[in-house]
Amino acid sequence: MNATRHLNGPTETEIESAAYQDECVFALEPSIHKLLQIAVEVGWDKDQVLFAIMLIIARQVTDNPRASDHLTRRNDLQ
Repeated sequence: MNATRHLNGPTETEIESAAYQDECVFALEPSIHKLLQIAVEVGWDKDQVLFAIMLIIARQVTDNPRASDHLTRRNDLQ
């Protein structure tokens, strides 16, 4: 099965750079907005959907030490 991809992949930018993070945000943002729109259209409260998305992401970060370390290092650089 050949799935159609709706996201751009990363370029040759270094993974630790701010540009890499910017590319990732640019690639994911439309899909997250679409998810929010769909959830609201089927009856979910927008604020609750946003909170649920944050909880899901927080769980991913908490369960992934590498992600937690990456966020800590990135915050230290700012």
